[in-house]
Amino acid sequence: MKDETWDDSAQRRIEMIHRGREWNFDGEYMFEKLMNNLVTAVAENDVQTISIACWAVADEAARGLHAMGKWDPIGLLDLLVRKQHDYGHDNINAFGQIGLAVRMCDKIARYYNLIRRGTQAKNEPLEDCLVDMVGYGIVSRMHWDGTFNRDLAMD
Repeated sequence: MKDETWDDSAQRRIEMIHRGREWNFDGEYMFEKLMNNLVTAVAENDVQTISIACWAVADEAARGLHAMGKWDPIGLLDLLVRKQHDYGHDNINAFGQIGLAVRMCDKIARYYNLIRRGTQAKNEPLEDCLVDMVGYGIVSRMHWDGTFNRDLAMD
């Protein structure tokens, strides 16, 4: 895997989501337990726990997408590659796992707020929030294992 591209690493992570597991979804669990795990891990500067919690949020968000009939691994990979092309490595590397945890908490809070209020989003569909959570979880895992800074296949 030494010659693996950024794209290959992201695709492997997408393929790992839900392998052999049920697709049951519980958005309140995601907010209450996993967000609390992220907040605690940030307070303790525990980057390993942040990475694990981000991956758990990604897995739960993928369940939500599946429940909505919106789970699209090919489209997700395409989106992640396009965003990585536009952003590059510096935005994530600047703050690492701590920055990813903050971004993830923002998405969880937005999702939970909309669900709790029972209102439609005004700016982007609720599913985009879940897609972003999956994306941040994948990026967190790649950052943790050292594959995030690899070149994209198109570069």
